[in-house]
Amino acid sequence: MDARRLKRLTKLVQVQRQIQALHETRHANHLASSVAAEKEAHELIEGFDSGALSSTLFPDLYHNRISSAFARRDQERDLAAGEVKHVVSATLRADKIDQERQQAARVLEEKSEERLRLERAAHTGKHPK
Repeated sequence: MDARRLKRLTKLVQVQRQIQALHETRHANHLASSVAAEKEAHELIEGFDSGALSSTLFPDLYHNRISSAFARRDQERDLAAGEVKHVVSATLRADKIDQERQQAARVLEEKSEERLRLERAAHTGKHPK
């Protein structure tokens, strides 16, 4: 029973670490998207401020795209903050399960050492030197 529990806990730790990595990746992607949206907004602002022909003909379009880029930036930051919470909870779960796995491994090792000691004692008891 203990060996099966140890094996199940080991697999569960692996799955939890994969979930943790997934949330870390999603967090990084949201941050990258946030930075890209902010960069786009600043490029649009520079284009608008430069007085290019398109910015003088379509100022509302520039303002809408700038507002949209900043809104995307804020939304991606919010999503990244949400993923941080998921990363923290996945990390805590994985660490707790890993501690349980280590405890199960210690118990299994102690039981096997005890069994070995008993076998040696029984063996030496049957065949005195």
